[in-house]
Amino acid sequence: MSVTNRNGRLQYRFTFRGQDVFQATGLEDTAHNRKLVAELEAAHRLRLREGALGIQKIEARPFSEAIDEFIEHERAARKGQRNTWLRMKTSATSLQAFFRKENRLPDHATRC
Repeated sequence: MSVTNRNGRLQYRFTFRGQDVFQATGLEDTAHNRKLVAELEAAHRLRLREGALGIQKIEARPFSEAIDEFIEHERAARKGQRNTWLRMKTSATSLQAFFRKENRLPDHATRC
């Protein structure tokens, strides 16, 4: 159980999809409150799993799509700083070449 006492008050802490979740309850450390806080933690975990609290599952996609979207975002965000987003675009070119090589199959491999 991740319910702990901090300065006489109860709190809970856990990790969800790599993110630390912490909640101070303000409740005094009693046996009854420990059970209540454990129930609050369970409810919090459930709401996270259902997607009700804003931590959304990250969908993987190819690097080539993501980098193109990033460059377009930077171009719009840095309208007055043309050299900045052009530098990012230039730097991304070598990354695209690297990840393109990583996705290639060796000559002896067969494609499904």
